[in-house]
Amino acid sequence: MRVRFHPAAAAEIERAQAWYEERSVFAAAGFLQELTRAIQRIRLAPERYPAAEQHAANRSRTVSLHSVLRGAT
Repeated sequence: MRVRFHPAAAAEIERAQAWYEERSVFAAAGFLQELTRAIQRIRLAPERYPAAEQHAANRSRTVSLHSVLRGAT
């Protein structure tokens, strides 16, 4: 499964990464590690996460990354 980010979400991720980097390289690395884990969870079991939006034409779903990072299943 391919995971794509909405432009607003991608911008938010970049801002969060910059915020963490200002505070600590270790915090920034932890943020990216958790983001990577969240993406892997979405890829492995997308049906476990509530769809924020359904795209019937191409059978893709938009998943709220916030719910994945919080650990909602």
